[in-house]
Amino acid sequence: MKTYLSLLLLLPALFLTSCSTFAEGKTKVSIKASEPNAILRVNDEIVGQGTAELNLSNRYDYNITAEQGDRVARAIINRELSSCGRLDLIGTCIIGIPVIGLLSSGCWRLERDAVYLQLPPEKQ
Repeated sequence: MKTYLSLLLLLPALFLTSCSTFAEGKTKVSIKASEPNAILRVNDEIVGQGTAELNLSNRYDYNITAEQGDRVARAIINRELSSCGRLDLIGTCIIGIPVIGLLSSGCWRLERDAVYLQLPPEKQ
């Protein structure tokens, strides 16, 4: 009985001391190509034409491309440790409990929230 009570008290402590578990796990990203008819792709999946706004998970890196005919422009959005993630990392080193937050998507943030893709000029 005492073991169950300890576990019951420990579980909320694991989650409530990790600020990353409460942080937003997605970022609204705006993508715009220099040509309004360019096909936009995120990780090889078509997401729009010319411009797009997406809610992307903070857990992953993204390859962004704009294509029009044989002209292609590329960009990469990398993830990095967010301020909440840094706090959880420090807390984990000191007391060990906030380690749960390091597993959440709130631990990360995307490098940027806007991408402009300049397509190369047409060959003549």
